[in-house]
Amino acid sequence: MIGKIQGARPRNRRRGGRRCALPCVVPAVLALLLPHAARARPEDPWFTGRLRVAVGLDYRSGDYGSEFGATKLLSVPVSVEYRFERLPFSPGDRLRLRVTVPYLRVDGPFRGEASETGGTGVDEGVGDVYLWLSYFYSPPWPKLPFAELGAGVKFPTADADKNLGTGEFDYALALRLMDRFPIGDLVLTPFASVGYRFIGDPPGEKRNDTWRAGAGVSLRIDDGWALGARYSVRESSIPGRTPRHEIGPFVNVRVNDRFSLVPYAVAGLSEWAPNWAVGFQLRWDTLVH
Repeated sequence: MIGKIQGARPRNRRRGGRRCALPCVVPAVLALLLPHAARARPEDPWFTGRLRVAVGLDYRSGDYGSEFGATKLLSVPVSVEYRFERLPFSPGDRLRLRVTVPYLRVDGPFRGEASETGGTGVDEGVGDVYLWLSYFYSPPWPKLPFAELGAGVKFPTADADKNLGTGEFDYALALRLMDRFPIGDLVLTPFASVGYRFIGDPPGEKRNDTWRAGAGVSLRIDDGWALGARYSVRESSIPGRTPRHEIGPFVNVRVNDRFSLVPYAVAGLSEWAPNWAVGFQLRWDTLVH
């Protein structure tokens, strides 16, 4: 979606296009990860888990390879996530369901009233809605890493006429691996991920399906603080563009048992990446049983 938002091109006035039936793959993929059958504790209802509500702010700026000047993107995503923690077939694993709705404001070339005449302007509105389902697998052998397999759908709720989205469904699969290593009173957690996104073609355009990958590490100092850094690379869905490379630090601050704050920064390392970005996420968690 970011590639679509940041392109300095006239607006797309047509809608429609192909649809993908890949969500049918999700149950089959998840079934491959289910460990041996086990019984949940009888005192725990099936829906026992944690509810998380998060509000974020992400501001990024860059020319993204354009000769028309910088584009500034402000995103305010709101997400609701529920993590099932007492699965009847394997109490040690977790099932996560998350819905994210962003509000977008884009200031740059060929935006707003300047979309047809040139110059700069502003477009804003609700972005695409994302639905994500993931299965967190805790292996029975301590030398194996934790694994999380996810599948997601992007619903085309953003206004394609404003170039806030493509107006098409996208589908994605992702695998994330992580492990924890105690170092005295500290805990070092390296992680890595790889994903593939199936991109819907807007009318009159050809988009490429894309790979993405990332890696990083976090260091938990105590129950209230963790520091880390991550690197990511992803292909562009627009033919002819080179991959985006980004790197940056983050901090996870647990304010109390319910609230946590995660500020971060990003530096772009390639032509089509933002020059820089800053943001944060405020999270509220509660136990449901």
